[in-house]
Amino acid sequence: MRAVVFSDLHLGFSFPDPVDLPDGTDVLIVAGDVSAPVGKSMAWLHKRFPGVPTIYVAGNHDYYSQIYSESMESGRRAAEEFPHIHFLENDEVVIDGVRFLGATLWTDYELYGDMKRAMDVAHHSMNDFVHIRDMNAVGHLQPWKPERTRSLHHESRAWLRGALCRTHDGPTVVVTHHCPHHLSVADKYRDDDLTPSFASDLDAEIQEFQPELWVHGHTHVGFDYVVPDTKTRVVCNPRGYVRDNFDRGRSVENPAFDMCKIVEI
Repeated sequence: MRAVVFSDLHLGFSFPDPVDLPDGTDVLIVAGDVSAPVGKSMAWLHKRFPGVPTIYVAGNHDYYSQIYSESMESGRRAAEEFPHIHFLENDEVVIDGVRFLGATLWTDYELYGDMKRAMDVAHHSMNDFVHIRDMNAVGHLQPWKPERTRSLHHESRAWLRGALCRTHDGPTVVVTHHCPHHLSVADKYRDDDLTPSFASDLDAEIQEFQPELWVHGHTHVGFDYVVPDTKTRVVCNPRGYVRDNFDRGRSVENPAFDMCKIVEI
C-alpha cells in the first residue's frame, strides 16, 4: 500500500499550493491540525482530494474556538457525508487489509517525570487552554484544563492497547496527533518545559506490539525513524505555521515539508 502522509497544515495561516497526489496513491493519512472545527478539516480534504480514501485524526488546533464535544460531533457528521474519509478517535478501520488505529492521544505530561510541573506550565503557556471550551455533565460550559487532556490521553491509551492486543492478519498503522516517543522530540526542544505537552512515552507499547507504522503530527519538525529494537517506523511530516519574512517573503515553518511524501506499508 502506498500512503501519502502529512499533518499540521494550519489553514488558518495560509492554504498550501495545490498538488496532485503521486500516481498509485492508495490512501491519505492526515495526522491533525488542518482547520477548526474538525468537520471543516474533513470538508477541505474532500474538496482537495475527492474520493481518495483518507485517515484523519484531529489535532488540538482542530478544536480551537470550539466546544470540544461539538467539534467532535462535526467530525462525526462529516464522516457520514464523506464516507471515504475515516475520522478516527479511539476507532479503527481496515482498508485493503491494512488496519488503521487512530486517536488524537493528547498527552499524559509525564515525559520528563514531573507531571504536576508540566501540567502547570501547560496551563499557563499553551493556547489550548484559552481557545478550547469544554462542557460538563449538566451542559454547562467550562474551561479546557490539563486534567481533561490527561484523562483523554489515558482513555485513548487504554483503547489503543486493547486494539493492539487483538490480532490482525495484516499490517497495523497507528495514527495520532500527539507524539508517541521521545525520539520525536527535536534537539532544540529537549530542555523545553513545554515538551511534555507535545509528547508522551509509549515506548513500552511500541516494544510490545510493534505496529508496522506510527504516523503523528503536533511537533512542527519532521521525523522518519525506526524505534530501536522494533520494526516500527515513526513518520511525522508537518507543514507548520507560515511565517512572513520581510526580506524573503513567506516561508513554512518546516522547510522539509513534502505534501506528497510517500510511505510504503
